[in-house]
Formats: sequence, structure tokens, C-alpha cells
Amino acid sequence: MIARITLAVALGIASGNEGLTQSLTLDCVFKRQHGIGYDNGKANLVTEHERDIIITFSDFDTQTRRAKLIGNAGAAEVLYFADERKVMFVQFPELGGITVTSVTSPSAGGEVFGVHSRHMWFGKNAYFSQWAGPCRVR
Repeated sequence: MIARITLAVALGIASGNEGLTQSLTLDCVFKRQHGIGYDNGKANLVTEHERDIIITFSDFDTQTRRAKLIGNAGAAEVLYFADERKVMFVQFPELGGITVTSVTSPSAGGEVFGVHSRHMWFGKNAYFSQWAGPCRVR
């Protein structure tokens, strides 16, 4: 259905149609593009990964601009910002850092793609990564 009414008209621009945006679910399958970790000051560059990460966004609240992220490390609340071309999700994990996921509106062929960036700090260690892949609206 044209990528579920173009991501429910970018999740909230169609705020008059809250039933559609609240029932919307976005599943993304990301493959590692690049990553770097710092373990006690030593850098480790990673350019591929053994497995994909799957992130699902659901439970969109058009009043507060919050949604639920379900991923490999559990579930969390995220903020989202949308317009007719994209949706951006921002999370501030409890351990420190930030994650940002940007999802495109459907292309002419109906495909939806996303990019997921992690900038994380764990005590003296840090981990930065960039992931990209297709997303499916349901």
C-alpha cells in the first residue's frame, strides 16, 4: 500500500490520522558498514560484521513524537522527527552516547532504506558504528 501511505505521511504530518500512525510498524535489517571500538585506548577498526541487526520501530505517539525501538539490546523509547521525505529516530541510551536512525520515504520503486549510527561510551571504552539496509513498513 505505497509503503503504508508513505510512512503514514511521515509519521505525524498526518496527525489527523493517528490510528494509521499508531498501528504502523517499521522493520529495518541493517548490515555493518564501518565501526571502530576503543578498548582501554586501543582502536579496533571493523568494516564488516558477522550478523545483521534488526530494529523495529512501533507504538508511535503523534502527540509526544515518541516511539518504541526494539533491537538486539532490548527495547527503548526514542524520539522521532518526520517530514514527507524522511523519518529520523534519536535515542539517548542510559549508558551514554546517542543513536540516530534515518529512514527514507519510499523510492519510485517503493523501496524504503535506513541508516543507523551508534556513538556509544562504556566507561573508558567507546564504540562507534554505521549500519545501513532496507526497511519494511507494515
